[in-house]
Amino acid sequence: MSSDVDISCDVLIIGAGLAGGSLARQLRLEQPDLDIVVVDRITHFPPGLDEASGEEFSNYANRVLRIGPYLRKHHYVSSGMRFFFDSSGRDLPLDRMSEIGGRSPHPIPTYLIDRPVVEQALCEMNRECGVRVLLGTEVLHCGPGESPAKAITIDGDNGHLVRTTAGVIRCRWLVDAAGEESPIARMLDLVSEDDRNPIAAAWGRFDGCLSLDDLGTKAWRQRVPHWGRASSMTYFMYRGYWIWLMPLSESQYSIGVVFDRRHVQPRVGSGEELLAFLQEHRAVGEILGPDPQPVAFGTRERLARFAKQQFSEQRWFLTGNAGTVLDPMFASGSSRRTTSLSASSSSPTAPAAGTNSRGWCTTTASGCAAGTRSCSTPSATTSRAAPSTPGVPGWHCATGSTTTASSRTRWRTTGFCCTSPARTAPTASATTR
Repeated sequence: MSSDVDISCDVLIIGAGLAGGSLARQLRLEQPDLDIVVVDRITHFPPGLDEASGEEFSNYANRVLRIGPYLRKHHYVSSGMRFFFDSSGRDLPLDRMSEIGGRSPHPIPTYLIDRPVVEQALCEMNRECGVRVLLGTEVLHCGPGESPAKAITIDGDNGHLVRTTAGVIRCRWLVDAAGEESPIARMLDLVSEDDRNPIAAAWGRFDGCLSLDDLGTKAWRQRVPHWGRASSMTYFMYRGYWIWLMPLSESQYSIGVVFDRRHVQPRVGSGEELLAFLQEHRAVGEILGPDPQPVAFGTRERLARFAKQQFSEQRWFLTGNAGTVLDPMFASGSSRRTTSLSASSSSPTAPAAGTNSRGWCTTTASGCAAGTRSCSTPSATTSRAAPSTPGVPGWHCATGSTTTASSRTRWRTTGFCCTSPARTAPTASATTR
């Protein structure tokens, strides 16, 4: 790959969806000196597999991303999860089904997120605060049958190189948030077929739906006061599969099915087949209404995935669905995504004076030997912040005397180029060398 560089940055994020956009915003808010570039081959965000935000993501959105007011203004606040259990014939009306769900809203607000709308909003927010968001920019050689290795060079010491339709981008930190199309996972063969959780999914968006609060008897509707059932994240449970229903507007719903291929394999390969399958269930058919109009459709034959490595000492990360996908029930996807984003954001830092792209000392003025991480004097100090990357090594002077190559302590979680003897050494995961 050509070494000519068209764009340089601290952090390059591949994927501008919910994971990539959230991480870019978090990094920008917490470390405004970072130069962040986000690339994505799409120019508009299509509907995908929808789920409620979950309490973990709600906390992250409110306290870290600071988009709580935006979510409350533009998206439904959920009244919680609700589970319905049908007969074996799938013929019970909604108000005759067994039901599990709260009678009042959960004290921690969660949101029924219209995902493409949130992703577009994050793009706009990120651009406003200085993130370079390049939509319509594709990483080369990532199509079916192609090798991303022709486009991506992993080099933690001198900077990664990524060839895109916008030119060659050099970055200190490379984050793959491209979902199941993850170029790093493909290049390094990190995800193999795994049938321990053999689930598949199909989903769509339908106009013309009826509200849950317009169905059933008056006595049934009055069992749930306050917000009613209409703004719930609703699940219909069956043997080997379950159907979700999430309201996006007064008459549009996201409805999909997740099924275990060991038990059932319904014909849901198109929007028409999915609609026909849903209408086989009396209660779901009632909600779809007399004339449902499909407006979006998607499917995934292998929903669950697990990358055997999701971050590296070489300064690359997988986040969001690029790394791990379990099952969207209980908002597990948003919970796992939040954990992944929090871990990814703890690492990138802007380079400090006197260090190169890897954080190694380039001067002896502060007592560090150039190109090393050993202290030459017991009182040597530097203003460089401790790197916080899991797995990126650093040398710490743990005693008040000059350390030597044979007695240095290498800290795997954090480390300092040099430190004064008065500074407390980390206590986790140390190996003496």
